[in-house]
Amino acid sequence: MPDHFLDHAVVSRATEALCKHIAEKKRERRGRRLLEDEPETVLVQLALSQMPRRARHKPYRIPVPHPFLGYGEDPRICIICKQDTVAKLKESVVGQYGLKVEKILGLSTLRTDYKRFEKRRELLAEFDLFLADDRILPMLAKACGKIFFKAKKHPLPIRVRQKAPKLARDIAAVRDSTFLHISQGPCIALRVGHTALTAEQISENIRFVQGWQVHVGHVVDSFRLTNRNCRRNRAVIPAAVDRIPRKWRNIVSIHVKAASTASLPIYMQG
Repeated sequence: MPDHFLDHAVVSRATEALCKHIAEKKRERRGRRLLEDEPETVLVQLALSQMPRRARHKPYRIPVPHPFLGYGEDPRICIICKQDTVAKLKESVVGQYGLKVEKILGLSTLRTDYKRFEKRRELLAEFDLFLADDRILPMLAKACGKIFFKAKKHPLPIRVRQKAPKLARDIAAVRDSTFLHISQGPCIALRVGHTALTAEQISENIRFVQGWQVHVGHVVDSFRLTNRNCRRNRAVIPAAVDRIPRKWRNIVSIHVKAASTASLPIYMQG
């Protein structure tokens, strides 16, 4: 087996063991809690032998076969835009095209009404996905504050200056993806699902993400590809952007874990 492929059987066994362990712990807690536990996020961790020289603030978007934002429901979406664009966006995308865009927030409103930390925290908890007009993206680091970036929910850029059907397709593409954040650390974490998905669905997301993300060391910015196209193309993507130093040789190990579990290895460098 070439070293740039994961063993699918190992990935399946690891995700099944992970989901089984979490389900058993959930059953044990069920009699002691009044409220049902929320699904746990499942992560893939890539350990690097050499750290990236510089962090990348703009994450790479990667479509997944089993989208997981919203924990089984349509994710709640907030779009942040220029103040003079609010009315037009409300008319074109709110309640349209099967998207759960529930709030269009102007930049001026964000700066004034959400100036206090408590208000920004409430906004963060209210929505699953934040999108932003790409023209104002550099201004949002200060307006949103560190809380959005720590939660990995900082607004993602989208081009709002386009016709409503195309804008809706782009919003749906972002909604149905996961995101790679490159930092100056020895480990990269990537969300691949949550425990409301089946073990097989999580396994497929992991295999798919690794096929795009780590195959021959390439990191993929696949913004123009649809999920349907992705399912048919599991090989190396010609337009891949090489962001991991030394490519596959830089991957020491790959683990899968949830917030309350230990890490389970699915690849170790030989």
